[in-house]
Amino acid sequence: MDLESPNQIEEALTRVADLVAFAREHYAVVIVGGAALNLLGIVERTTTDVDILAFATLSSDRSDVRLYEPPEPMPDALRRAIATVARDMSLDAHWLNTGPALQWRQGLPPGLVDRIHWRHYGWRAPRIWGSSSASSLATTSFC
Repeated sequence: MDLESPNQIEEALTRVADLVAFAREHYAVVIVGGAALNLLGIVERTTTDVDILAFATLSSDRSDVRLYEPPEPMPDALRRAIATVARDMSLDAHWLNTGPALQWRQGLPPGLVDRIHWRHYGWRAPRIWGSSSASSLATTSFC
């Protein structure tokens, strides 16, 4: 099954956030591509995946954001959550992936951090923060 709307993307991210929170972990990620455009409201179209460009650390007020290359493999709690959501929502096993992280080899776009719009996902605050920018960048934090 594909992610057919921004609501389905947000549902999938919220489910991941809740599972990660249950494991007492948290993560913030920058996403790009079709899912990011959907979350920003720029387009509403079907997408097969959510592409992670970077992981992030941020201060409690989000004034200090630091991006880093996604770890390979992704952390166990996050991988388990992704697999569970894939199974429960009939998504591809790699629906949340780090494919675009290859951009790190060429360098990230200048000013990227300033264009991030954060969103919160999950049942405990703070759980998942998601962000998007008009340049098709979104950030999600799984806490």
